[in-house]
Amino acid sequence: YTVALPFPTYRCDIDGR
Repeated sequence: YTVALPFPTYRCDIDGR
């Protein structure tokens, strides 16, 4: 899933899953 965090949440933010 895409979240607006200052750090990548288990590559979910950059992966878009």
